[in-house]
Amino acid sequence: MSRTTVGLFAGYTLLSVAGLVLLRTYVGAAATAVRGGPEGGDLHDVLLAGAGVVCYLSGFGLWLAILARVPLTRAYPTAVGLTLVFTTLAAGVLLNEKVGVREVVGTAAVFVGIWVLSSG
Repeated sequence: MSRTTVGLFAGYTLLSVAGLVLLRTYVGAAATAVRGGPEGGDLHDVLLAGAGVVCYLSGFGLWLAILARVPLTRAYPTAVGLTLVFTTLAAGVLLNEKVGVREVVGTAAVFVGIWVLSSG
């Protein structure tokens, strides 16, 4: 795999994970702010949720570039695997969500699968 392709996968993963974390964190408060509900939410929440959308859509743009370079049989499992692994890690580290043994074992299995796909 070329450095450019690795960079595309890295950028796709980073933007997708950042988008998901931002949306998970701010979309509820942003929706409340837009509706004008009494629970709170302000322009800050709306902007950060919007940044999550921009990140996620930018990642999709990189996904299209990946599809132009890499066979779908390798691109899809690699991209989805990387996104699953790093979203799980980000959820544990940044959102304080529980990441137990089952998630760690699953993440390791995904990494092995990505390695098998990328080495062949």
